[in-house]
Amino acid sequence: MDEGFRLRKKALLIVNPVSGQKAIIPKLADVIDIFQQEGYVCTALMTQKPGDATEFTMQYAQDYDLVVCTGGDGTLNETVTGLVRGGLIRNVGYIPCGSTNDFAATHSLSLDILTATRNIARGNVKTFDIGRVQDQFFTYVAAFGAFSSVSYSTDQAAKNLLGRGAYFLNGVRDLPNLKPVHMKITVNNRTYDDDFFFGAICNSTSVAGVFKLPDTMVNTRDGLLEVLLIRYPKTFGEFNAILDAMISQTYASDNIIFVKSSDIYIENPTMAEFALDGEKSEKYESMHISVLNRYLHLAGVME
Repeated sequence: MDEGFRLRKKALLIVNPVSGQKAIIPKLADVIDIFQQEGYVCTALMTQKPGDATEFTMQYAQDYDLVVCTGGDGTLNETVTGLVRGGLIRNVGYIPCGSTNDFAATHSLSLDILTATRNIARGNVKTFDIGRVQDQFFTYVAAFGAFSSVSYSTDQAAKNLLGRGAYFLNGVRDLPNLKPVHMKITVNNRTYDDDFFFGAICNSTSVAGVFKLPDTMVNTRDGLLEVLLIRYPKTFGEFNAILDAMISQTYASDNIIFVKSSDIYIENPTMAEFALDGEKSEKYESMHISVLNRYLHLAGVME
């Protein structure tokens, strides 16, 4: 080691070892070496069950300059949740190793593990909005209806084998069984009281591994959340029109609502399930979804 070399900073590395195709495991030593070469003392903790990343972050993040998580969007969600619940603001690095990586797609994060690591260790920090649902949080989406549950309902082995295709196949399989979700959603003093096919309150250009929003429609750091609501189609023609709007990414249809707001109020009488960043949420009969403007300090975002 060079005489002048010193480890001056501390990085907490939270590893989900089963996410994706377990690609992080054979490269973990290289990841730690990259951080060390950039002056970090690196401590690695392995998650063993849901909620571990949140607990690790709440207990230990205050002692570190940088918190890095490896895994899927759910692991990032848990890490950020731990920061918010712990009242902490830290630079966060995300090495995406999941099956869909919607968050990484939105923020153009590298899917190559070592490249992502170098970008985090050397790259600049940008701030982004996150969402709050009661006492839960999301980095990019709170969704209900079609395709919203496929992440947590898709078998891990299928995710590892097929990646994004597993989500799509599982979602398509469930389409014939989908029932309308009745909700009353108030945004910008206007109330939408209807049956819906799909709904997303998001801060992302990629949702549920299926829906894509053009960059021109989304600003991830403006203090506003994008609200995409798709009414339940009553005819085959309406269903086709919705699919055409989705495929073309224009979302120009009478059955599609797209608005922006910092506060969304939802009455959920049927107690429909929401997914937060692809993970199963608690059920609420009424919900207030709000935004934490630029709370997430994301390291390694390339210009």
